[in-house]
Amino acid sequence: ASNVKADTIVTLQPNDVISTKTFIATNPGTSTVETVKVEPGGGGTEKSAPAIDKTSPMDGDAVDVLPAYPGGMDALRKFLQKHLQTPDELEGGQSVSVRVKFVVDYTGKLKSFVTVQDGGQAYNNEVVRVLKKMPDWLPGKTKGENVSVYYVIPVRFETTD
Repeated sequence: ASNVKADTIVTLQPNDVISTKTFIATNPGTSTVETVKVEPGGGGTEKSAPAIDKTSPMDGDAVDVLPAYPGGMDALRKFLQKHLQTPDELEGGQSVSVRVKFVVDYTGKLKSFVTVQDGGQAYNNEVVRVLKKMPDWLPGKTKGENVSVYYVIPVRFETTD
């Protein structure tokens, strides 16, 4: 049986591991970050590969090169920490998590923001507001061509006392 992967949008569960890290929207001191290894999708030898439609978004595991924030993950984390503001006063020890899925299109522009983990309207809006301020990303690539790719960023707002 051949493993043909249909185009599906996966609903992420809060504990699913995705190809990004959890970004913390305050400055809680030192955080440790593991590097994420991404295996390029497919090793197939299809002769009649369809032409790549760079405008229709692909899942991250279907592309050869994932889209990247200019300057890498550290720069992305710094950007989020600098611009994210906690909408409400959180009680000591409280945290709110938001996950936003978006498309990094083939030109590097971010669009089509969807909240996949709801942290409440104010928190969701704050994450999307900051994502919209980001500079263009380096687009993902498949077979050497720029393509549009789905990307998910988890953000956690937490108190620092």
